[in-house]
Amino acid sequence: MKTRSRLAAEASKSDTVGTPKEVCEESAAAVQAPAKVLEESVAAVEAPARVCEETAVAEPLTRVTEDCATTVQALTKSGQEITTAVEASAKDSEEGSAMPSTDANDSADGGNLATEAPTVDGVRCISVSAQESVIVISDDEDADCSLGLGNSVLIIEDPSEKSLVEEKRTEELVLDEELAITFTRSGNVMPHARYDCMANPFVRAEHETGAPIENNANVCDQCYCYLCDKPALKCPYWTTTCVCHCNAHNKSVFWKSQRDAALAGILTIFDLDLTEIDADLRQGGFLLLTFVHELSMEYNKYLMGVRVPRNQIYPCTCVCHRRLSTTSVGCRTCILYHTEVMIYSYTDVYNKVEEFLKKAENEKPKTAAVILLGIVKELVFQKEPPLAHSFGESSLSLRAAIPMLLGRILSTLQKMLVLSGFPNNLFEKFIRFYQSLPLPPYCYSFSNSLNILPWDDMFLTPILLGQNVTGHRTKKGKKEFLYEALPVIQARVQKLEEEGNYKHLVRYLKTVRCNDLLSLQCLREKIPFYMCKYGNFAEAAQSLVQLNCASCSLNINISVSDFTLYLKMFRTESCPSGNMLVDHEEWTLLKCNGMKKGLMIKLILRIIYANKTLLQSPQCWSTLIRTWCSSPVLGPKGQLGAVTYAEPNLDFQRSVMDISFPILEDLKRQIHVNLPHPFHVMPNEAELILIVRAFAQKLLFDPKPPASVLEIILAFGKNIWAIKDLLEAITPRNDLVYQFTQKLADELFTQRQIALSTWSLHGSNYVCDLIYTFLTHLNMLVRSVGFHMTDIIIDNFNILPWSQQIALFLQSRVSTTCIFFTPAERNELKKKIAACQTRT
Repeated sequence: MKTRSRLAAEASKSDTVGTPKEVCEESAAAVQAPAKVLEESVAAVEAPARVCEETAVAEPLTRVTEDCATTVQALTKSGQEITTAVEASAKDSEEGSAMPSTDANDSADGGNLATEAPTVDGVRCISVSAQESVIVISDDEDADCSLGLGNSVLIIEDPSEKSLVEEKRTEELVLDEELAITFTRSGNVMPHARYDCMANPFVRAEHETGAPIENNANVCDQCYCYLCDKPALKCPYWTTTCVCHCNAHNKSVFWKSQRDAALAGILTIFDLDLTEIDADLRQGGFLLLTFVHELSMEYNKYLMGVRVPRNQIYPCTCVCHRRLSTTSVGCRTCILYHTEVMIYSYTDVYNKVEEFLKKAENEKPKTAAVILLGIVKELVFQKEPPLAHSFGESSLSLRAAIPMLLGRILSTLQKMLVLSGFPNNLFEKFIRFYQSLPLPPYCYSFSNSLNILPWDDMFLTPILLGQNVTGHRTKKGKKEFLYEALPVIQARVQKLEEEGNYKHLVRYLKTVRCNDLLSLQCLREKIPFYMCKYGNFAEAAQSLVQLNCASCSLNINISVSDFTLYLKMFRTESCPSGNMLVDHEEWTLLKCNGMKKGLMIKLILRIIYANKTLLQSPQCWSTLIRTWCSSPVLGPKGQLGAVTYAEPNLDFQRSVMDISFPILEDLKRQIHVNLPHPFHVMPNEAELILIVRAFAQKLLFDPKPPASVLEIILAFGKNIWAIKDLLEAITPRNDLVYQFTQKLADELFTQRQIALSTWSLHGSNYVCDLIYTFLTHLNMLVRSVGFHMTDIIIDNFNILPWSQQIALFLQSRVSTTCIFFTPAERNELKKKIAACQTRT
């Protein structure tokens, strides 16, 4: 038989019994138990008359009583089951002591199983012994279903007997037909703040430090102090008067601020929340606290001073000291110079700060910022003693030393706040902390040193995005300009370079203003390079002529090496990797539209005319010629490859030479010059002729002799026809031709190895054309250079084994075409041909 009831009531040792109503209510919530449990269970139904008399609902109780009576009758009719249960109950009653019954007629030995209780309001109650078991079997099919019994067995157990099931669970409570609690136990108490303790009630107060409130001082083993963050039993201020940590809780503004101060330590000077303090900030606070203690010791020594005689500082020059006697005593006039004075030397304090600053520079940004700001706070509160005397170096004087230290510290902080990427709240709190410091009068120049705009500032952001190109805004009817200190500008340039935001960097440098104009100008001179980095070569070239900024127009003076690098970038439309204006093997080809036809040559010549250093430099002209005689495609290691242009016809060369002079005159003043038709037909050849004419014009109008000629000649490469144009352009001035040829001959003698390596690279055809160009010239001085080149080839037969080819070339072409040779030159030519054949 399945049971749907379980533990209904517990037998009380004091004979307190329950009403039948209570039995039925508990029976309705019982669970099914196996049939074998019937033999081991102890049931007790208690029906105290006292509770029955107080029961007001008669009809439900009557129904319960009838059900109980029916159950007892069914129990009497059960033969073997009832007999077995009675025998087992008798044995138990003989072994144990009988519980007293509420009925006056109960037997003294407790042998009876149950007795009838008096009838109360028509309800008959049954009293059951606490140590006896009763099995109630319901056979009433019409029993009230509200009891939840049905055809079931109600087992009433004695709670004093602990079965195996009770060892595993304390109580089984059926909440509904589907949910039952089968096991419960006491939970482990975890560490908690005192105000969260469940064992000891806590009384909250906003601000009470005098004495413990009620039972707030009572703790359990797991209670922790809210302020000290340690077990309450180990808190030294748990009940201390005027502190009284036992009253602290997290709902009070006062106690919360006390906790923040206790946990943050010296970092409270920055008004930091505990959620903002990380390991780096804590490390900075620890190091700062250590430094403050060390600095205070040195500063106290400084305040004590040292007594020294005055004449050790300011020598006495009184006439009384001129006596030869060593025992002479100074006169009354100079006695002031022999008294002792108090000297205050700030050197030890200065050295201590310097030493700590070097350590701080090696720390992480947040740690270093905390240390540096803490040092500033300590320095601005230091004061000189009254009537302090100092002498010697500036570090001996507090007024001179502190501005020096502040300048170094604030410069480091400015760069750090820009580069380190601090969170906005931490950034603002650092700045507010510095602004709250009362600077002494001799440090007023540092008042606005940390007024740094964050990267997302509403004034700075439009400038970086190109929405504000003037660098100023109108606020409350007044114009505000973007002024920043030089360290801040340098830090922003470094940050933008690292991120590769070259457009933002150009816009920033054009609009920002600074008191140090020379240093700012040095930074602005890299603006053309930044423009090349994002492919704006045309604007970069125009900036090299004149850079227009929001505050001024700047003429950039570039060096020859920088000009060489810019030429390479403009020609190849690529840039060197990295952020330095230096040439190396790694170059990046940029995807851009490039310059229009003819614009590059106009900009390059305008740059040369605008910079006298470039105009007078032979290296500049040789670089220009070499670049234009090179391919626009870089080699695998970033080198320029030589290119040879076909020689244009003489009419084309003459036409370009004729129009070159007015073009060059216009380029000296502006770049808006229209290039005529020949520059569109053969642009490369026409531009090379224009460059040759520009260099020749420079030589014609320059009274100084050319500084170098061989470098110019070698820069043309295999474009020998351009060298012929150059020689023809300088012919009108005999003195210039003489200087030119004499300089070239001297360089061929002194720099012979350079000429030989170039000739070996280009081959015999190049050498033959070069010699032919000089030997066939109408000017005798120019022809002499050709004979000199032939001698060099003959003398270096082992290096240049071209004697046979040179001899054939001289005999077949030169001797037959040079009808204007003098007899001496003809004999000289025969000797050269014979020497080449002999060497062969």
